[in-house]
Amino acid sequence: MSTGKLIVLSIAWVFASITIGVVVGVLLTEILVLTGLIDNGSREYTISLNVIAFSAFAVVVTVPLVFRKRFAEDGPEDE
Repeated sequence: MSTGKLIVLSIAWVFASITIGVVVGVLLTEILVLTGLIDNGSREYTISLNVIAFSAFAVVVTVPLVFRKRFAEDGPEDE
């Protein structure tokens, strides 16, 4: 894979990870509001949203690093 293509795909992965993190953060925080564990518009709401969104982002953005060998193309040394 060329370096340029790898850089573009890495940037796209980071943006996708941000989007997934925000969506997961909003969904789980709203579930917490519906269950009555936190109040909408409170300080706990903001903290919950930020912590969940960042945690989901951190997990998703590290997937290529954790599974690097599985996703890598087989080179001539593996034959």
